[in-house]
Amino acid sequence: MVSSLIVRALSLAALAFPFSVAATNICLAVALAAGLLSGSWWHGVQYLWREQRWLFLALGLYLLWAPLGLLWSADVRHGLEVLGHYWFWLLLPVVVVALSRERDRNMVLGCLSVGLTLNLLYCVLQAMGYVDVATDGSGVRDATGHIGHIGFGFVYALWAAWLLYLGLRWHGWRRWGCWALVLWACIMVFMAQGRAGYVLMILLLMSVVVKWAWLHYRRVHAFSLLGGMALLLVLVMMLGPGKERIAGTWLAWHGEVHQSSSWDEKMAMLSTHQRLSMWQTAWNVWQKHPFVGVGTGGFLQAAKPVFEQRVHRKMTLSHPHNQYLLVLARWGITGLVCLLLLLVIWVRNGWHRDWNSSEVVPLMFLAGFALTIDGMFSITLEQHFSAILAILLLGASLAARAVHDESRADARPAANG
Repeated sequence: MVSSLIVRALSLAALAFPFSVAATNICLAVALAAGLLSGSWWHGVQYLWREQRWLFLALGLYLLWAPLGLLWSADVRHGLEVLGHYWFWLLLPVVVVALSRERDRNMVLGCLSVGLTLNLLYCVLQAMGYVDVATDGSGVRDATGHIGHIGFGFVYALWAAWLLYLGLRWHGWRRWGCWALVLWACIMVFMAQGRAGYVLMILLLMSVVVKWAWLHYRRVHAFSLLGGMALLLVLVMMLGPGKERIAGTWLAWHGEVHQSSSWDEKMAMLSTHQRLSMWQTAWNVWQKHPFVGVGTGGFLQAAKPVFEQRVHRKMTLSHPHNQYLLVLARWGITGLVCLLLLLVIWVRNGWHRDWNSSEVVPLMFLAGFALTIDGMFSITLEQHFSAILAILLLGASLAARAVHDESRADARPAANG
């Protein structure tokens, strides 16, 4: 009964995921509490320690920096707020155990796909002016629903990459249905998102094509398929709705200003200048505290005077929109090494697993790769949408591996007998 409660809570959280942060958090909190009280959380920890020890150690070592960094933080109060952003990661052992059955995995992932599909429809209505959303970075010009422009590209690039893989595995109407959703997600990301969303969508889709072609075709065919897809994506970027944002980024990078630039180009130039200034600020903050950083929560207080001295205006962003630079400034070079170690182990393990063994096995690589790439443009490991989605997908992938391991273990005594 407790297991059923956890699965239903995760399913409701997945369904509400694109629409309500509060409802999602409540459902996830119920799942976590049920897992702790029933012992499922501890069983998940035991499995992770036994079968994914290096990943489990790397994740634990990285998460340890959040409470440890409070000891030398200049702003402990803000540090406690940052610490609260990491509670989602406690869900991973619960998800691994709760989704060990294929039926339960399909229910949770199905609810997630239904919710994301409905949200695409909601975003279309928003772009047409039929609904109004109060979320920052979400409007008629950049219709991203209640997710907002920061997490929209991450969520839909990751989902589209998995659907592309499912379409390659399946046949008939299911294949074309998956690919239609992939195309719809790509269009919405390129219409509403910034450069990070474009980069993430392209790299995730291409990684799926590379892996599939490498497993099922000759190398010549694999490279031909990859080249064709790259050409198609370049055409979408050059001729699609995102070309003005790309042009604005290029102009800002080279310090050029055109009076005839469109609104999208000007906004892209402005945001690019802000990001570059914040990246330089984070780098300067780290140079002053190279070994242990400014502590958890100390970045904002340390960065304000540096930023205002450099650009001669007040800092409006609370973080540098870069996970690597934030960790470097917050916890020093040691913290950055722990982050890189976690991502390398995660991505490497996911890439080398047998993608043909289960439909959810590729989710481990896709989630880790998405966090790695998007970390250059945002603080994905501690943001609501990116962190929760990565945890659900990683847990589902590891749960499928757990069933595979148990079936092999059960087969050994029978073979010996």
